[in-house]
Amino acid sequence: MKIEPVSVTYARALIDLAAAERLEPVMEAVRFLAKLIREDREFRAFLETPSIGAARKRAALDKVFRGKLDDLVLDFMELVVARSRQSLLGEIFATCETLYDAAVGRIKVEATTAVPLAAERRDSIAADLRKRLGKQIVLHNQVRPEILGGLILRYGDLVADDSVKASLTRIAGRLLARRPGSELVHEN
Repeated sequence: MKIEPVSVTYARALIDLAAAERLEPVMEAVRFLAKLIREDREFRAFLETPSIGAARKRAALDKVFRGKLDDLVLDFMELVVARSRQSLLGEIFATCETLYDAAVGRIKVEATTAVPLAAERRDSIAADLRKRLGKQIVLHNQVRPEILGGLILRYGDLVADDSVKASLTRIAGRLLARRPGSELVHEN
C-alpha cells in the first residue's frame, strides 16, 4: 500500500502536537479510532459519504466522542473531516503508529518461518536484535511453509533471508552458471 504524502504530513502534525507527555493518551485514541474505521463499515461509510456535509459529520463526532477521547485527537479528526481528507484517516493513523514507534525507540520486525517459532526462540531472536540495534523489538512471527525452513527477517525495506528455499535457489543458480563438467572437456 502506497502512503500518500499528505497522510504523512497530517500524522506528523498530530504526533508533534501530542508531545512526549501526551503521547500515550493520544495514541490510545488513535488506535481506537483506527480500529473503528477498519472494522465498522457504517462508521467508515458515514465519514466518507460525500452527501453528508462536513459540519454534520463534525457535530456527530463531537456529540459521540467529546469527553471520551483525547480532545486533541477529536479536534484533529474534525479538522481532517473539515478539509475533506477523511478517506485518508486509516493511512494517517497507521503512519501515526509508525511515527510513535520511532519516537519511543521501538522497531517492528517480521520473522517468517516454515513453522511457528517457539516462545524461547522468539525471545532469543528479539534479544539478539535488541542488542545489535539498541532498540526495543516487537517481533511478529508469520508462518509460510513454502520457505521449507530457516528464517526471513523483515524490517521496513530491509530483508535478511536465510531460508532453505533461498539457499536452494542460490545453489541452483551457481550450478547452472558453472555447468559442471565443462572444465573437463577441451576441444582442440
